[in-house]
Amino acid sequence: MHHRRRRRIAHRTPPSCVRRRVVFNYELGWDSTAILLRWLLHPETRDFHLNQMIVIIAQVGEEFAGTKRLVEQIIFPLLTQHRIRTVQVARAGPSDKDGITVLSDTRAPSVCHTEGAWRLGDHLMRDGTAPQYANGRHFCAQRFKGWPIAKWVTQELRGRRYRSIIGYHAEEPKRAAKAADYADIQRTHEFPLIAWGWGRAASRYTAIVTTGAMTIEALDQFGHYLDGMSLDLRGFSESSYARIGGIPDWRGVLAVAEHARQQWKCHLEVTTRVHHGVNDSPEELRTLVNWISDQLGQHTPWHVLPGNAGSETMASAMRARRLGFEGGLHYVYGGEPHQPTCCPACHHTLITRTGGVTRLVGLNGTACEACGHESRLHLSIFKPR
Repeated sequence: MHHRRRRRIAHRTPPSCVRRRVVFNYELGWDSTAILLRWLLHPETRDFHLNQMIVIIAQVGEEFAGTKRLVEQIIFPLLTQHRIRTVQVARAGPSDKDGITVLSDTRAPSVCHTEGAWRLGDHLMRDGTAPQYANGRHFCAQRFKGWPIAKWVTQELRGRRYRSIIGYHAEEPKRAAKAADYADIQRTHEFPLIAWGWGRAASRYTAIVTTGAMTIEALDQFGHYLDGMSLDLRGFSESSYARIGGIPDWRGVLAVAEHARQQWKCHLEVTTRVHHGVNDSPEELRTLVNWISDQLGQHTPWHVLPGNAGSETMASAMRARRLGFEGGLHYVYGGEPHQPTCCPACHHTLITRTGGVTRLVGLNGTACEACGHESRLHLSIFKPR
């Protein structure tokens, strides 16, 4: 019996693929959102220019209202800011002969068309069946997501070779291997989360880190289990967020962080990338520091990073760190490697970081070994069970 040879999963991009069109299959979930946000906000993690990328969404008509709201408030403004072509497609009818409907094709997306066209729910009701899965194949996903995307790409690229980006994570190697079997001369499938070694928990945590935004309703769904959040706070004014934040309702980010701290007792860490002339005024920074101290607590770590390599920006970042200490924050870090964590009371070293290895060297539980000061350091993102 002849066995089809399984293709190797693409973890690294061959040099010959770098200039191809990149088709990003955005499924609106945690995993694909983690990839998209990392590539948008951390350009050093991708090997292509954003003008090569097409973000394509297959709408099945069954998404939550909260998903639509978050995509429109957070993701679409970022795609618009970077002028990334964003396409939304859907099945036009029950038969493949009905073709597809292009719901939107723009570089300034604003509406997430979660209503779809021919809805999956209507299809299942008509046939009197349930979502189908057999022999490792998700038939509904193939018909309502895979097929419309493949149809649009075939019509658009007309045989040109491209890179297909899929959001399978490190705990889904079998799904990735099966998808890799469908690669052909026109397309190569790539799985960034697997290449990065990110599983489901990592991708969810990254989505929180990089956006710094979610609905309070969404937070309440898992707040009981969450011990830590990392808030990427781009500034503390409407003008700062208008230029570098990409989030229209930036004060909603503060409300979610405060709710996480006060309602769910989450440990938070705040990161701010300082840009000279944008978000580095002493008044804005002092207001930011006061908010951290008053709403999150003086023990909340604040990571101050330069937004670029310019000397003025580096000086602004150093000034921000000084203002953080002057404002009463106990743990303020910069962008340089190997920074230890010291006791705010006696300055005894509590944690060392050298060569990528972190060691607890001066702690008795979470208290300083030297003076007994309670550091209130959290050593896990999850609460003890």
